[in-house]
Amino acid sequence: MNSVPLPRQLLGDPQTGRRPDQDAVPLAVTKSLSAAVQAVSQKDELAARTVISMKQEISSIADSAAAHEAQRLVAEEPKRIPAYAIEIDIIEKPKRIYYFAKRMAKTVETEEPPEKP
Repeated sequence: MNSVPLPRQLLGDPQTGRRPDQDAVPLAVTKSLSAAVQAVSQKDELAARTVISMKQEISSIADSAAAHEAQRLVAEEPKRIPAYAIEIDIIEKPKRIYYFAKRMAKTVETEEPPEKP
């Protein structure tokens, strides 16, 4: 794999190389995936509803992070394009994982069937 040195201001924490906002999307998606597995494996309707209801939260976090990345794209840094591509991947790939977690959760019946009169 070719390594692209990132501009200093894009690196974040000097020890980890991560910014706090970069972790928000993966952490929320990890929570949703864990709940989706619980929903499917234990037929847990509450966990399924939790996953499904996280859509707005995850979209909001991802949109905020993407807007932040777009603002930084116009910065006068020589390696801003490769850095932008990497950071957008950090946002988009977890969003795809959430999509599949939500599909898993939707397989759990979350409503009682209507009673017959």
